[in-house]
Amino acid sequence: MVEGALRLAICCAGIYSCYLYYGILQEKIYRPDLDGSKFSYTFLLLALQCFVNYSAALLMSTFLGPGKDSKSFSKPALTSPFSNAGPLRHHSGTVWIALISFSYMLAMGASNQALMFVSYAFQALAKSCKMVPVMLANVFIGGKSYTLKQYCCVALITGGVVMFRLAKSSKSGSFSGSSTYGLSLLVVSLILDGFTSSNQRLFTQEYKPTTHQMMLQMNFWSVIFLLPILVVTGQGYEGIMYILPRKQLQVD
Repeated sequence: MVEGALRLAICCAGIYSCYLYYGILQEKIYRPDLDGSKFSYTFLLLALQCFVNYSAALLMSTFLGPGKDSKSFSKPALTSPFSNAGPLRHHSGTVWIALISFSYMLAMGASNQALMFVSYAFQALAKSCKMVPVMLANVFIGGKSYTLKQYCCVALITGGVVMFRLAKSSKSGSFSGSSTYGLSLLVVSLILDGFTSSNQRLFTQEYKPTTHQMMLQMNFWSVIFLLPILVVTGQGYEGIMYILPRKQLQVD
C-alpha cells in the first residue's frame, strides 16, 4: 500500500515537473528576440517534438516489447466511429491510429500556435478545461455514460477556471486584439483534444496496446503528416535557418 502510494506520488511529481518545465521552454521559444524577430515555425517545432517522442517510444518498445494481450493493428477495427464512413468502411487499426494521430497533431499545432498570441499561463488555464470536450466526445462518439456527480464535478471545476479567467481579463483586457485569435486556436485545440481522447480510449479498449506502442504509433504518423507540410509551407528550411544562429534557441 505504502509502496503504491509512493510510486503514485513520484509519478505525479514527475508529470507536473516535466509539464511545467515544458511550458517554460515553449514560452521562451515563442518570446520575441532583442532584434524584434520571433519564432513562428510551429510545424517545425511539432515535427521535432514528435520525432523526439517517437525515438523515446521506439527505445522503450525495443526493451519492453509488445503487450501480452495486444491485438495486431492490421486487423479490422470493430469499434471505430469511422467504420461506417464511406471510403473508410472496414478499415484496419493502422488506418484508425493514423486518423487519431492526425487529430492529435492538429490539436498540438493549434495549442502551440496560440502561444504566439497568448501567454503560456493563459494557454495552461484554457487547457485545464479539457475535461469538458473529452467528456462530451466520450458521450457522443464513444457512447460512454457518466453519473450526475461526475457531470457536477466537471462543471464546478471548469466554471471556477472560467470565472477566474474572466475576472482577470476584465482588468487587463486580455481578450482584445490578437489574444482573441489565440483564444480561438485554443478552442479548436480543445475540440480536437476531445475527439482524440475519445478515439484513443476506444482504440485502447479494442487493440490493448502498451503505452509505448501507442506513443510510438501516434508520433510516427504525426511525423509522416508533418514532413510534406514542412516542405509545402517552407517552414522546414526557413525554421532551420532561423534556429542555426541562435544557440540558446537550439538548447531550448
